[in-house]
Amino acid sequence: MKSTRLTVALAAIVIALSASPASAATLANAFISGKGVDAADCGPVAKPCRTLQYVHDTIVSAGGVVSVLDGAEYGPVVIRKAIGIINDGAGVAYVSGGSSANAVSIFAGASDSVLLRGLTIEGPGTASYGVALYTGGALTIEKSSIRHFNTGVYLAPNGATRLVVTDTVLSDNVGGLTVAGNQPGTAQGVIARVTAVNNSFAGVYIASVGSAAGSAVASNFTVVDSVFEGNDSGVVIRDPGTVTTLGRNVIDGNRQGVNILFGGIAYSYGDNKINANAGGDIAGGGALLALSAR
Repeated sequence: MKSTRLTVALAAIVIALSASPASAATLANAFISGKGVDAADCGPVAKPCRTLQYVHDTIVSAGGVVSVLDGAEYGPVVIRKAIGIINDGAGVAYVSGGSSANAVSIFAGASDSVLLRGLTIEGPGTASYGVALYTGGALTIEKSSIRHFNTGVYLAPNGATRLVVTDTVLSDNVGGLTVAGNQPGTAQGVIARVTAVNNSFAGVYIASVGSAAGSAVASNFTVVDSVFEGNDSGVVIRDPGTVTTLGRNVIDGNRQGVNILFGGIAYSYGDNKINANAGGDIAGGGALLALSAR
């Protein structure tokens, strides 16, 4: 009788141990596929998961990487830890938002870094954000396309936050990229080799005062080697505490080129091509201040 009880107890332990890696989200490298299945033992390359939310919540560890194996729709995701989501040319990896939901929402820790690479982030129209960071230490977006949202990329600093966006297209949104704040915080970063086109408000909007009364955000950004065309404003820089440096950008064919408002500070290395903006190449009452050529 004792032997039987011991055998049952050992079997229960074996089952619990075999299930624990997935439930504890312990994989440093996990994989998703359009042919995958969300299950407790998914994640290895030979048995990929199906959706980003499941692999984030259940499989991959904090600081881990999720790799895309093939082109498919992988659903929206809410990110609450440091993570990388990477598609290095496996096909078109769609991440979509619903009629009123964000495609990617980030509520990570103050020291967490999030990397998004090679994603096609599609919205239904104007009711949501493509990528929205509410809390987190750093966000990097590389080689992605973000379109058909209220705002393609939305950064709301709550603490010190860094944003880097490179080799990415922001198109057919209301706003392409917005930095604003409802909480006191700071934001700094680089926007490089970005194409912002046909956004009905601004290609890039960098502010230092959010919608909540008394919330001040110190923003310091460099925008280089990027193209802004067909937007209402190519680049908007507004509010005291906002400093933006422009270099080697093409800003033309917008209603307004660089819109400098309410004490925003804009620097130029003198190598930007800002012309053919019907409502003014430099608008809003501010000045584009010259820096020495690099």
